[in-house]
Amino acid sequence: MKKIAVMLSGVGWRDGTNPIEVAFVMHALEAAGGAKMIPCAPDIEFPRLVNYRSEKILDQKRNILEECYRMINNTVYPLGEIDPAEIDGLIITGGEGILYNLSDFSTGNENIAISEKARRLVQGVFLRGKPIGTLGYGGLIPVFALIKVATLILTIGKDSAVAGKLEKAGAMIIKAAPEEVIIDDDNRFFSNHGVSPESSVIKTLLGISRLVEEVVTFKKKAK
Repeated sequence: MKKIAVMLSGVGWRDGTNPIEVAFVMHALEAAGGAKMIPCAPDIEFPRLVNYRSEKILDQKRNILEECYRMINNTVYPLGEIDPAEIDGLIITGGEGILYNLSDFSTGNENIAISEKARRLVQGVFLRGKPIGTLGYGGLIPVFALIKVATLILTIGKDSAVAGKLEKAGAMIIKAAPEEVIIDDDNRFFSNHGVSPESSVIKTLLGISRLVEEVVTFKKKAK
């Protein structure tokens, strides 16, 4: 059974990962031959918490890893404990948590810095020739983790501000429908629109399922 690490950034699309997206990934992993999900998240406090009803920023301290246990009925591993040699692929979920919890995108800095532990995991997976899949904003992580290694082709959804930053970093951004998967064969990289409020739930599930299947069924090409 293949082991697929799934990177999370909290609970909730405004300051973490969209739980619907995670549920779709879990469904797709089971459907794609029962691959084992290895959920992981940063063991840090939220730098920004949102009240989803009022949209106000909360003055609270909560741990991202502990929050993810609310969403995953299993162990959630600290991001730094995932060994790239022990997994068969990586999926990075989207949600605005990527912009705050795993990178400093929200600061407006020209050169975006991402979590060191996220960077090491992505580089470790990539350099071992294993597949990486991203949903929505999740594409930001490998673009900057591999900025000196690979030029990625991907979709990140409809956010033009994020797309512009990634294009400045050298990535090729493709507009795609929710049910589509953008395949970058040269880099063993797969991306999908991810969950968004205006998208069809059925089409999004189809797209995420296709991405997960690509990652799970990926086979290294013989040299």
